[in-house]
Amino acid sequence: MIPINNVFENLDATYKAFKDFIIDRNYSEQNNEICWPSYKSGISKQVYSKQYEDLIANRQFTFLLTDRSAVQIYYSYDNTGLKKIRLAYYPAPKTINIEREDIDTYYGETFSEALEAHYMLLHDLMGQGISVSNTTHVRFDYDRDVTSHNTNHLQIDGIQELRIPFKHIILPFHFVDFIIQNTYSDEYFKINKSPNIVYLLASSNKNLTDVDIGHDYYSIFMSM
Repeated sequence: MIPINNVFENLDATYKAFKDFIIDRNYSEQNNEICWPSYKSGISKQVYSKQYEDLIANRQFTFLLTDRSAVQIYYSYDNTGLKKIRLAYYPAPKTINIEREDIDTYYGETFSEALEAHYMLLHDLMGQGISVSNTTHVRFDYDRDVTSHNTNHLQIDGIQELRIPFKHIILPFHFVDFIIQNTYSDEYFKINKSPNIVYLLASSNKNLTDVDIGHDYYSIFMSM
């Protein structure tokens, strides 16, 4: 496993490579952890907009991007090596482009009592002038000691039963590069061939660590 000081150096280099996309950084290395000050563990059970609001207000992020999306990067070590990783991306909530009359139509067509209640709530919120958002976060989790599911996986918040096993333990650069490449594609392709980015990608790839998970479904999906 890659040592903690190498991970922190990779995180620092990642910030320098993508600083034009970042409006706030908030991280440190202490007590065998790479995280943000006042780190709070656990997954919020609130609706996504509240998760995002609390995260920003309490500065529970590593990077805040120019579009107000937040990135969390957390690595934890103990005497035997790497113990846990959390790499999460929280996009800024976006308003659903929908009219109140559409909600009425959905309500009339639904076959589910639970969805009827859901549509009624949406209808009432929109009637009060409250915008409805439809966003969630995505994360990579690694837990060396977990036994109830795969130790290393990709997960979409709100879908607790579905985890996509992931073969590689990745570095901060891999995660942030993936985010920037997909959310700032025009700007990214102006810099992705720069010597700094090319070097960081190559050096990060050399430090990839594999985990025995059986089927690597993420890589299978990406190759289709």
